[in-house]
Amino acid sequence: MEGGQGPYLYSVDKREYLDFVSDYSAAFYGHSNPAITEAISSALSPGFSLGSVTRKECHLGERIKGRFPSMERVRFCNSGNEANTYALVTATEFTGRTKILVFDNGYHGDTLNFGSGDNKLNLPHDFIFGTYNNIEANQKHTSSDLAAIIVEPMLSAGGQIPFTREFLSFLRKTADVTGAVLIFDEVVTSRLHINGLQGFHKIMPDMTTLGKYIGGGLPFGAFGGGGRSDIMALYETRTRKLSHSGTFNNNVFTISAALAAIDLVSEDEIHRANKLGDTIRNKISEICAAHHLSDLRITGFGSAIGLQFLRVDRDLLKGLFFYHMLQHGICIGRRGFLFLNMCHTEDHVQRFLTAFQKFVEEFK
Repeated sequence: MEGGQGPYLYSVDKREYLDFVSDYSAAFYGHSNPAITEAISSALSPGFSLGSVTRKECHLGERIKGRFPSMERVRFCNSGNEANTYALVTATEFTGRTKILVFDNGYHGDTLNFGSGDNKLNLPHDFIFGTYNNIEANQKHTSSDLAAIIVEPMLSAGGQIPFTREFLSFLRKTADVTGAVLIFDEVVTSRLHINGLQGFHKIMPDMTTLGKYIGGGLPFGAFGGGGRSDIMALYETRTRKLSHSGTFNNNVFTISAALAAIDLVSEDEIHRANKLGDTIRNKISEICAAHHLSDLRITGFGSAIGLQFLRVDRDLLKGLFFYHMLQHGICIGRRGFLFLNMCHTEDHVQRFLTAFQKFVEEFK
């Protein structure tokens, strides 16, 4: 791609595509948002490699704390993967334990990837593998040697499959009983509710990690704690139990972009995008029912959507679907993921649904 504007992407061969990937949820504001662009441009003149704490960094921390009460204390880094890495180290140091409960098909970055197969890039922690949304199967993991439980409130890369409120409550109780640190990875899901899915479910984790869209399209990560505020005290200079430094952790471009971006994300905008996502899921279900197509799994929450083919030839269908949509000027994720952004309208949704119906009619 050569560029983007609003809900559109432009390729090097001058084709226009309606973007339903939204940089895998990071481009929640669409492309080239003027407020974010101005914030980045304005950061140039005062100097941008300062190597020190800035007022903007403090302001952003306060804004994040206001959005996510579980993040009473916040530290910045450069990606969601980094944020999850720091959160796990914090939890193991805090508890003095090593075992970490993760879930099949969970994804917390390339070094914390628990999809199918052996990921040789994974960090060498003492992982215990649980089954998502299955309380009975995870009872055996309730033990006093558990350091942390890390979970996405909705499996994102794992298929846009939401965890149930009952299961998340079970994890909260498990952490309370065992003394483990409950970590919610809201790198993707925090855009689905003004307070993240933890706010939607009204379940407070001990730590939260953020990334992607909050950086306004620039590299961004954050981790913090609030439910047990002494967790983040490990980073205080008087204790020096943990050290966290990084040349670009608080770079002024990302911090400036994030401050502009977080002001754009209102409860109304989140609700509007979520409603469009609900429309897509409902209409796809209607189209499939009308054509007696029962082997398409439709998942997601709000503005995040997953479409998985279940037939034996699902890999072929997945590829055909991706290229069919490209031919109709629509860009989706190759794995069947869609992330709506704030620039999408009902007309854009209808354009997607029309192209989807043509695909079903041709390839069902």
